[in-house]
Amino acid sequence: MNARIPLLILGVGALTACDRSGLQYVPDSIDGFPGIVHLGELTPVPEDDRENHLDYARYETLGPSPSGTQGGATATVKGTGGTLCVVVDPEAISWNQSVAVQGANKAYTWPDNAIDDGDIDMEIGLAGYYNGTPGVEIGDFEQVYEDSLGTETAIAYNECTMLDVNGREGAHAGRGAPEYCAIDTSLHPDRSYMVLLESFMVPLEDFKLSYAVNVYDLGDATTASGCLDMLDSYKPSNAGAGAAELLLPQESDAEGFADFEVAYAYGLHSMYCGCAADPTPENALCEKLEKAEGAGGGIAVDYGAATIDILKGNGNSAYTIPLVFQNQCGDYDEDAFDHVGSTVPTDEEEEGE
Repeated sequence: MNARIPLLILGVGALTACDRSGLQYVPDSIDGFPGIVHLGELTPVPEDDRENHLDYARYETLGPSPSGTQGGATATVKGTGGTLCVVVDPEAISWNQSVAVQGANKAYTWPDNAIDDGDIDMEIGLAGYYNGTPGVEIGDFEQVYEDSLGTETAIAYNECTMLDVNGREGAHAGRGAPEYCAIDTSLHPDRSYMVLLESFMVPLEDFKLSYAVNVYDLGDATTASGCLDMLDSYKPSNAGAGAAELLLPQESDAEGFADFEVAYAYGLHSMYCGCAADPTPENALCEKLEKAEGAGGGIAVDYGAATIDILKGNGNSAYTIPLVFQNQCGDYDEDAFDHVGSTVPTDEEEEGE
């Protein structure tokens, strides 16, 4: 029995060791960037003013919420009697690095920088069903129904139903991706709907989650496909699955974000990052970038000016962006959390633990 005592001591010592406290992931509140806000009333974009839709968009920033509480934003919008398409786009651009041995997708060959990614989940329902306090406490649309026998049943009145890959309701777009859904207001014209934007994750580099939100009036369209059709009407030629990133552009003022967002939308981000890391004709990823397709045309790399042109089918430039290695490319900075201050233990504190 005595032979087990050293093992027990070793086990207790392992439990009390403190190499990583995790405090860097629990930020303090940030002045000027509250974690719970109410945006007020959103004005839908009329069908006949779609070309000016960015004039209606709200560009906002959420900070970290108080420890142990759900953070996010709320806003109201009045039903029009038709269908509304609500879109929210968090600042992050997210992708996974391919781990395939063969046939790896060229768009996922460069690692993602996860610390600049955030995520917002969206729910929408009649404002009367919302059980939170706008600007004070984040809630949801769950109400409890009690029948004549006293049996209580929870009923969710969230009308923003997104589908997962298996066609089941209750999905979200995931880290860094825009979310959108169609709300049929034909039964409740002129009634207020609450738009709930839950901050599932704030970027770990600065704990500020910038985002854009907009509402589009689809008129008499009464199906969710009307929302998707509207999004497709903004889709740049050959922009691929990332086209939704260009619907509400520049939702972050982070350095290089707007340029990198364009590269991502066209599926060029891995080649862009790989070429920007060593912008020379001898770089194999620069060579691949020059052979890639753009907005129906090709990609022109100007090594002297350090830019790339995404060309249309007629040879004209759709976008010109600088060929600069951006933070979004995944360049991990081991000192990224220095600015957080007291929330990060010093070397002396870690040694003391």
